[in-house]
Amino acid sequence: MKNTISIEINAPINTVFDFSINPENTGLWCVGILKEKVDGYPIENGTVYENTCNGSEWNKYTVVGFKKNQYFKLKSETSDYCVEYFYEIITPDKTLLTYSETSATLDNPLQIGALQELKKLIENNL
Repeated sequence: MKNTISIEINAPINTVFDFSINPENTGLWCVGILKEKVDGYPIENGTVYENTCNGSEWNKYTVVGFKKNQYFKLKSETSDYCVEYFYEIITPDKTLLTYSETSATLDNPLQIGALQELKKLIENNL
C-alpha cells in the first residue's frame, strides 16, 4: 500500500528541508510521536532515527536515501515500512513537499492535517 500527500509551503527549500528532518520537530507536527532522536549529526545515509509513540517502545528507522534539499528516505529496521520526502522549488520562497509512505499494510497513514501543521509551524517561524 502507498500513501502520498503533498503541500506547498511558503518558505525557502532549505528551511523546509532542515525543519522537517530535525528530530526535535517531528513531534510538533506528526500526530502520535512523543519523541524522536538520531544517533548522530550531520544527518546522512546510515543515520538511525528512533521515535516513540507511547513513551516506552522505540521504533528504529535508517536513512537509506539523502540528498540535501531534494530527498530524504527512511526504512524501518523491523518491517517493510518506508517513508520518503521529496522537496521541489516552486519559487525561491515557496517549496513543494511530497510525503510518501509504503508498506504491505498502512495501519495509520499520515493525513494531510499533519502536513498542514508542518506548513503552519515553518511559516510562523520565519
